[in-house]
Amino acid sequence: MFTKIGVLRRGFLNIHGRFYSTTKQVRRPRRIQSLFYGGLALGVGYGIGWGATGNRKRPSEAQKIKDLDNVPEYRYLHGHPLVKKLREDPNFVETRYYDAIPDEHRENMLTSGLLAGQGYLTVEPLVFTNVNEKEMYYLYHVGNRLSGHEGIVHGGFLATLLDEGLSRCTFPSLPNKYGVTANLNINYKAPVPAESYLLLHAKVIDAKGRRVKAQGEIHTLKDVAADEQILVEGTVTMVEPRWAKYFLWLFK
Repeated sequence: MFTKIGVLRRGFLNIHGRFYSTTKQVRRPRRIQSLFYGGLALGVGYGIGWGATGNRKRPSEAQKIKDLDNVPEYRYLHGHPLVKKLREDPNFVETRYYDAIPDEHRENMLTSGLLAGQGYLTVEPLVFTNVNEKEMYYLYHVGNRLSGHEGIVHGGFLATLLDEGLSRCTFPSLPNKYGVTANLNINYKAPVPAESYLLLHAKVIDAKGRRVKAQGEIHTLKDVAADEQILVEGTVTMVEPRWAKYFLWLFK
């Protein structure tokens, strides 16, 4: 089960969890048609992100305190030595995982809708981003309803965490801050028990124009950093479509 796999996506657009494909041959569209239909597809995903900063209601400080008081998983994550260290580091900025998704869209997204809640992604993951925007840390708690085998987290779910986490890490390095997944490679090192606290560490390792590559590792999150075990590792290559900049101009 725990073998190296490579997932190469050709002919697919991965836009905020939506996939577009075709299985029949058609005439090659003219350039103007390519820009139009490509821009339309991009708009579905980009519109979600575009509305996030201005239209989304942020959680109040009172709600955050209530979360800490009532949810043991939050208390553990917020009190973890790594979280305290990152909060004290001026080179890192803390955010919440779903801050980039407006409330009205959350139920339609995989990790903030279907896979969020008790037994799944129990609490909203914590995110720390380096000010150079080339390194990120994600902290999760995974419940007991994400198993492939009894008590073992499904490999497909771990692939989703890697795809989302590594992709987010690449966006700031792309010319127009937007890209689609071209290649995702995953190496499963050890089984991941259900009811676990996990850490994903992601870094950009190569950036050339419209193509950016990031690598990352999912670890167990223990009280002592030296005890952290690598469970899954992977790389992602993100590519910004040539037509992206033309459509993004409409939102400036």
